[in-house]
Amino acid sequence: MKGKISKTLGIMAVVLLILQIGIIPCSAQEKIKLKLSHLTPTNHPVHRAAELFKKMVEESTSGQVEITIFPASTYAGNVASVEENMRGTLDMNIMTPGAAQTAIKQLAVCMLPFAIDDQAHANRLWSGPALKRVQEIYEKNNMKIHWPGKWGFRQMSTSKKLINTPADLKGMKMRVPPEIQLLELYKACGANTATISFSEFPLAIAQGVVDGQCNPICIFKAANLSKFQPFMMITNHAYQTMFLSTNLKTWNKLPPKVQAAIEQAEKVAMNFLIEDTDVTEKAILNELPSKGTNVYEITKANHDKFAALMGPAHKVIANYAGQAWFDEWLGYVEKARQK
Repeated sequence: MKGKISKTLGIMAVVLLILQIGIIPCSAQEKIKLKLSHLTPTNHPVHRAAELFKKMVEESTSGQVEITIFPASTYAGNVASVEENMRGTLDMNIMTPGAAQTAIKQLAVCMLPFAIDDQAHANRLWSGPALKRVQEIYEKNNMKIHWPGKWGFRQMSTSKKLINTPADLKGMKMRVPPEIQLLELYKACGANTATISFSEFPLAIAQGVVDGQCNPICIFKAANLSKFQPFMMITNHAYQTMFLSTNLKTWNKLPPKVQAAIEQAEKVAMNFLIEDTDVTEKAILNELPSKGTNVYEITKANHDKFAALMGPAHKVIANYAGQAWFDEWLGYVEKARQK
């Protein structure tokens, strides 16, 4: 972890040197104050990336820009913060397309269940033409994004039993966020679902309101789920990226040199988020058995059994996002599968 983070910090130092050239000291310019929100607690890689972004921007603008971070949805809920960001009442927001899809239906294609093979496949997808198209969609909805970060693959966990095949989910009650991909995935497998907000689901797990949930591995630790979920299954059933979005009107009002500082800091912070998430996930998986959660990885054959049931889910998503755009997105996914 130290090597990867040192590399990122080295890049940051070079960026700061470049950006500091020609920037007028804060005393000669009007102070720019920006609000940045995200959904995770402060022990999560997303918050560490937000802190790195804040530090870089403030230092590279010699204090002209001041960023206040609102972690753990303290500014607004996960979906509400997207709407605030679109309106401009919130300057910046670190979000997944899954959170934004309530307001921007096209983004629903970005988390198709059982569509991404592995991390390498996801990396190729989000470094190609798909990224440019998603950037355009955000911009049409008053938000500016540049670089993808990482939320990660969702994995399943339960309090009752091991999940190996779709049949094992039948009758289980699974918590889901208000995202149609997960609702339809579990429906296809015969599970029951409860739509519970991000801030409330750890309590729902602790109280036994639901049998299980699915989230990236870092959230499993951040929400302290080991006490209540003795079974974790590495299913890799839905991959989600992360973006740091700036309201477009706010962005357009910023001086060009401040825009450059933000864009470069965003790039470093999102790369840091990817690296930090990778390292943190591995560390969490190693320690989970000692915390009371056994980790199982489903076989390729069983993974394919889940994937074979996703036709109805994909149809619902296509209807929601638009069939033509859904087909275009599948083309990007398939092209990225080719190494």
